[in-house]
Amino acid sequence: MASFNSFGSSYTLFATLAPETVPAAEKVRRHPKYYLNGGDTHFLVENYIFRVHRYFFERESAIFREKLGIPPASGQNPKGSSDSNPIPLDDVREEDFSRFLWVFYNPKYSIYDANVDEWSSILKLAYDWKFAEVKRLASRYLEQFLIDPIQKIELYQQYEIDRRLLIPSYMALINRREPLSITEGCCLSLETALMIATARECARGKPLESGKHSPTVASVNKESMVEIIKEVFGLGNVSPGSPNLDPIYNGAGPAAFAATPLSPSKIVTSPSKEHRDSLKSPTHKLKKHLPPTDDLPPLLIGQSPTKPVTPAAPPYLTNLFQPPLTPPGTIKQSVSTGSKEDKEKTKEKDANSQSIVSAAPTGQSVVRPSHPRNRT
Repeated sequence: MASFNSFGSSYTLFATLAPETVPAAEKVRRHPKYYLNGGDTHFLVENYIFRVHRYFFERESAIFREKLGIPPASGQNPKGSSDSNPIPLDDVREEDFSRFLWVFYNPKYSIYDANVDEWSSILKLAYDWKFAEVKRLASRYLEQFLIDPIQKIELYQQYEIDRRLLIPSYMALINRREPLSITEGCCLSLETALMIATARECARGKPLESGKHSPTVASVNKESMVEIIKEVFGLGNVSPGSPNLDPIYNGAGPAAFAATPLSPSKIVTSPSKEHRDSLKSPTHKLKKHLPPTDDLPPLLIGQSPTKPVTPAAPPYLTNLFQPPLTPPGTIKQSVSTGSKEDKEKTKEKDANSQSIVSAAPTGQSVVRPSHPRNRT
């Protein structure tokens, strides 16, 4: 139950009403302008009760047709039927809702005297609640104002107004001498900012034979281009120890710090079958399996120019490089080098061995010294 004074401006609730359904009594008031006597729907916006005609809302908006068409629970009044049971409109300011209602209750027929901020508030609610005709009305009156190009582009993109209406704003940004600033680029979307930058380059380029325009080619020299980049990107205080700013394809920049890579065919990663077979020769030498010194970089990081670093052999090759012991009887085939005296001693030993075998009795075997590899 509720009571009001003779002016209809104060609002008081009795304790019989549920506190969770109605805001605090001392904070809620009837709106001084849009609490209409003939209204049939009550809205609660911030601390004000609006009583207006639901006809306009159901006619224009599918959102409100669904909201107002919800049947009440058994034994309860429909939502929005009284001051004690209003329809709350969250995230809406009282000032914006009053401006929106002014479109329907304007006392000056077909004369809408409002500024850019007021039409922007109306446009926002019309977009949120899908009032198509109100949205077109707001955009038509906004076109009568001279709005800053950045502000207009941002407003029209946010509420999805016909982009063809933004052609004059695009032209103003393309024709001006100054490019887009960081602040202006943040107001616009990334896509819009890049398209404006492309249009500025095309507008300053020479037309092609087909009649189309293409972005112009930079005509400044290398030193001037570096200065422009420093100025635009705020690199004026680059320290002397920083990498070269020249492009990488000119042989400078970060690529100049990379060491010359080794050829993949020269690098030994694991002992293959051919590699293990080659190790059986006693004349095998380590240098045959290491990368040639010609393929190594002339100077590695941290290396003294007068003390070249000799690459170490991989760990798995430490034991493989030990010459295998050759069994007796195969010395002639395996040894290919040696002095003249060594060769004569070898022939003498072979002759003695053959004489021992021929002098052995029939049926007896000659016991030869066992090879060190076969000893237990």
